[in-house]
Amino acid sequence: MRSRFLLSTFAILAVCGTAPISSQEEKAPPPTAPQETLESVLQRAYRLISEGKFKPAQEELEKAAALAGGPCGECLLGFSHVYAAERKWDQAVDAVQQAIPLLKSPGVRARAYDQLGVALVARGGPDALSKAEEALRQGADLGGAWGTLARYNLAEVLARQQKWVETAEASRRYIQEAGPEGTALKEARVLLCGARAHQPEEAPPAEQEQTAAPSPSEGEDTRPPILAAAPMRIEGDVHRPEILRQVKPVYSEQARKAGTRGTVIVEAIIDDEGCVRNIRPLQELPDGLTEAAMAAVRQWVFSPATLEGRPVKVYYVLTINFQVGP
Repeated sequence: MRSRFLLSTFAILAVCGTAPISSQEEKAPPPTAPQETLESVLQRAYRLISEGKFKPAQEELEKAAALAGGPCGECLLGFSHVYAAERKWDQAVDAVQQAIPLLKSPGVRARAYDQLGVALVARGGPDALSKAEEALRQGADLGGAWGTLARYNLAEVLARQQKWVETAEASRRYIQEAGPEGTALKEARVLLCGARAHQPEEAPPAEQEQTAAPSPSEGEDTRPPILAAAPMRIEGDVHRPEILRQVKPVYSEQARKAGTRGTVIVEAIIDDEGCVRNIRPLQELPDGLTEAAMAAVRQWVFSPATLEGRPVKVYYVLTINFQVGP
């Protein structure tokens, strides 16, 4: 991401004229180079970091620290980036921890907390995940682009701790906050559906009551709700879901020995978060292949179907082919 530091601009004024008449030639003084500011040096350092040029970036950060003439939070944050690139995780953690109390801007503080969380996970240790979770929660609460990224990384850390309910919520909030241009939408949806796979499935549609979606809270879509408790068929204005993650089924040893091949067809519900729910077979194969197909499909993830631009749950037929492997 681009640095949030301002680039100072300098204007050079050239003055032309005739030399004074004298018996001795006078030499014009050399032009004075514009004096660099802390902001301009930091901007250059962070640009070099974004380009992966860490050694020259470190030189610029050292220059910035000298210009600061005292504690410099942005300098320390930059040094932490460089240490992380060199996999010097202890130094990366120490530098960003020193930087945080010196940073004033909520956006830069969010970036620092995100960076701290990532460095803590990379450094490891018995309490690395809990400390990273704390840092990333603070970053996410600060909001902005870096706070949104911190929320995604928080979901990753929660998943590593198998906190499935919290993982689903953090992933869901990242998707909402990031919007359609989010840089980790696919990964967040995979985390969301993976977390939900560890939770009980909803009752099959026949056992559900058809009720309207709950009223939107402040800031949410205020168009009339879609009656979406019952899944829809992909027809008319309903746009089909798109696959984001596809897991291959395990070909059972029994089926391999028997030379079993063919196609399993299942019908599932792709819900309004893109997760696969309520799978039932329509065409089966023996030797454990139907079960293998269903186990694989449960791990598939989609971008949800949409109606009028809003996600809806739909019935979806999936075909899984089995060929005898080596």
